[in-house]
Amino acid sequence: MNATLKIGSLELKNRLLTAPIAGYSDRAWRELCRAHGAALCYGEMISAQALCYNNHKTLDLLDITDEEEIRAVQLSGSSAQYMAQGAQIAAERGAQLIDLNMGCPAPKIFKNGEGCAHMADIKRAEGVIRAVTAAVSLPVTVKFRLGINEQSRNYLEFAQMAEAAGAAAVCLHGRYREQFYGGAANWQAIAQVKQAVNIPVIGNGDIFCAADAATMLRQTGCDFVMAARGLMGNPWLIEEILAAFNGLPLPQRPAQEEIIATALAHLKRKVQLSVNCRLKEGLDKKTAQKEGEHYAVVAMRSLMCCYLKGMRHAASARRELMLLSDYQQIADFLYGL
Repeated sequence: MNATLKIGSLELKNRLLTAPIAGYSDRAWRELCRAHGAALCYGEMISAQALCYNNHKTLDLLDITDEEEIRAVQLSGSSAQYMAQGAQIAAERGAQLIDLNMGCPAPKIFKNGEGCAHMADIKRAEGVIRAVTAAVSLPVTVKFRLGINEQSRNYLEFAQMAEAAGAAAVCLHGRYREQFYGGAANWQAIAQVKQAVNIPVIGNGDIFCAADAATMLRQTGCDFVMAARGLMGNPWLIEEILAAFNGLPLPQRPAQEEIIATALAHLKRKVQLSVNCRLKEGLDKKTAQKEGEHYAVVAMRSLMCCYLKGMRHAASARRELMLLSDYQQIADFLYGL
């Protein structure tokens, strides 16, 4: 397999990347995934236009100051001008890699001409990629899908265009826009992209166990495997995948006590970061603590529920957990399971 461990000038320690997942892959998530061994953890999607207008909520998403390892920022937008300017702002704030979201299928994003809508206008997409690669000296990656639907699949042309426009790597999610996240991902298409371009290829779609990742790597020849939904509530999957990549026995699954401790550490870090953001906005310490904790708990409840998978009475526990509103309530509840 002609694979590489570099994206542009950046050298990665292994072939496992974590995806930019809106609402989930914040700093707390990235720190956790890196601690379990992921080579590169993309931040959640950021609106380039909102970044250009100094939207404080958007700037909170760009919390990468002093973040360890490779700082990868994903931008979304329809305008080449805003995308280029947003990339410059991200670079000034410490980004080491810029990813362009040209694959998000969400109706709101698509309607605004962003995400996967770029695949319906390949010339406009090319203009965006060229503008961003000209605006920053960082490696630029492009994430996209098979096409809008089966009748308009253009992933090979899109991959080749991205390479010609200056992308350092491409990432293919093996589904059409109209599939959203249903059906099976097309890994054969990832193999075809690998044969069609000379830059690194990242495979994405349906990585739910270590065997999935190892099989994708073997069958497609891709350079990197990107995991997403399979990691929710299960950062130990990273260690399992890395063991499978190296032909080693899979590590033992953690006990319930370790799972709960990890979930609470994840939530505690989310609360801390949320409080810090509010302190930067000028709120007093007491108000910042109250508002920051409430926001973090509400934002993370669905992810906390993912940690309960496989536990006794998980379904009823998830329903109860979704009603809790502060850290101590959740800690007491989880320790009582």
